[in-house]
Amino acid sequence: MKMKQFFTFLIIFLLVGNIAVAQSFINPAPTGFDSFRENIPHGTLDTLMYNSKTVGTNRKVLIYTPPGYSKGKKYPVLLQKPVSLTTYNRSR
Repeated sequence: MKMKQFFTFLIIFLLVGNIAVAQSFINPAPTGFDSFRENIPHGTLDTLMYNSKTVGTNRKVLIYTPPGYSKGKKYPVLLQKPVSLTTYNRSR
């Protein structure tokens, strides 16, 4: 009986192992993907300070405007909460 259990376990192990290995791997990014390239239009990144009444201090905000930005045009907005090391560790 133990031999039958062993072979059952072995077959299941081999099948699950093959399924796990059969997943496709992510190809690495091409060389230079993260370097500045002149031939691509870039927007601007501005830093502004504002007085926060909530926390009672001056706060810094980074604002990215796309290439060809126009004040008269409406754009989608993405707000990101500041992340600190303590915030990251608490979420684990």
